[in-house]
Amino acid sequence: MTQEIKPIQIVPFSGNEKKALVKNADSTTKGYDIRFNLSAQPSPKWVEFFQSAWYQEYGGNAVPRFNGNTVQVTCVLENLQNVLDALKFVASTANGRFKAIIEQKVREEAEEKKQKDEAKLTAERAMTDALDRLKF
Repeated sequence: MTQEIKPIQIVPFSGNEKKALVKNADSTTKGYDIRFNLSAQPSPKWVEFFQSAWYQEYGGNAVPRFNGNTVQVTCVLENLQNVLDALKFVASTANGRFKAIIEQKVREEAEEKKQKDEAKLTAERAMTDALDRLKF
C-alpha cells in the first residue's frame, strides 16, 4: 500500500453552480443550503474524522452533511465566508488525522510483512540445515 494519500479539499464553484445559486436567491437574511464540492469522495472514516473535528471546534450547531463528493451546510449569506473557512479548516484537520491513520496502517503492514518474511527465511534456513545434515 504505497499509494499517495491525497488530501480532500473544498473545490471552488463552477460558473454554472454560481449561476444556479444566484438564480435561487430570494432573501438576504434567510439560511441557504449550500453544497460545496469536494476534490474526492471521502471514505466513511474520513467523514467520521471530519465530523469529530467539527464537533470539537463548533459543537453541534449547523453540522455539515455529506452526500457523495459534496458537503452541504445551511447558512446565511453574511456568514458564507466564515462557513467556507470553517469547512476548509476542519477538512484540513480530518486530512491530517486520516493521513496519520493510513501511515500507521502502512507501517503495521510493513512490519507484519517483515516478520512473515523473516519467519519464512528462518524456516527455509532450518529446512536447508536439516536436509544438509541428512546422511544417505
